[in-house]
Amino acid sequence: MLPSLIIGLIALVAIGSVVHTSFDRIMGPRLNNYRSQLAKLHHVQMVLSDAQGALLGYAISGRLERLEEFLSDKKVVGEEIRPFLPQIDKLVSTRSGANGECRHPAARARSDPSLAPVSLFE
Repeated sequence: MLPSLIIGLIALVAIGSVVHTSFDRIMGPRLNNYRSQLAKLHHVQMVLSDAQGALLGYAISGRLERLEEFLSDKKVVGEEIRPFLPQIDKLVSTRSGANGECRHPAARARSDPSLAPVSLFE
């Protein structure tokens, strides 16, 4: 009885090790990709925050340095966010209404320019 229990436990540990190794081999690159994209989005968020502060600073003080900082941040955001736009469009299109019309305002604005909000980053 005891030897069969020990053999069973060893087999269970071996199977767990194989599954864990296979999972790491399959999901490891995906996980690294997700982490990389998340880091890029975090950087965009920080630059957007800086741009907001610079624009507010320019509006309050009228100092050209603040406007230059805003324009620099605007350029960085445009470059950093561009690779994510196809994914965002795909996500928005999957969240369409029952009749196929997209409920998201940004997606509706792309199909009807009169609905487009004024954007400082275009």
